[in-house]
Amino acid sequence: MKSFYEGAVLLHISAPSTEVAGAPEVAEGPYQGAQEKPKGVISMLEVLLTEFQTAEATVGAQEEKAAADFDKNTGELNDDSTAKSDETDERTGEVAALQGQLTSFEDDQKTTKEAYEFTVSELEKLRAMCVNGDESYETKKAKRLEQIASLKETLKMLEDMDKKF
Repeated sequence: MKSFYEGAVLLHISAPSTEVAGAPEVAEGPYQGAQEKPKGVISMLEVLLTEFQTAEATVGAQEEKAAADFDKNTGELNDDSTAKSDETDERTGEVAALQGQLTSFEDDQKTTKEAYEFTVSELEKLRAMCVNGDESYETKKAKRLEQIASLKETLKMLEDMDKKF
């Protein structure tokens, strides 16, 4: 192929454009094309080969960097996801424990309230019997004195009966 194209002359040789519309950025600097004017088809193919190899190396390096970044980010996201999952499990356990405590406290409160209400009702009954009785102190005292007198009289009668027998 080289021997066929070496003798051929290009009819139309134009300098390559320095900017290609819509071309992706693959080179570090601005696109400059071939630095020397091509002398034939072979030199053009050699320039294209060089540019293709440069582009291929650049794209390969970019792909390797992107793959490394992807792997790094994937690892970080997996670690973060695992940590958050563990934290969620831990907090779910805490919530369950706190709900158990709350239920226990509510049961204790109910039991204590029932005991309090029973105690208050019993106190009211005792208050009615002791403090708010139907009789006054003087009336109760008089009744006791009557009972004492009656008991003394009964005792005297028993003693008299005992003397007779």
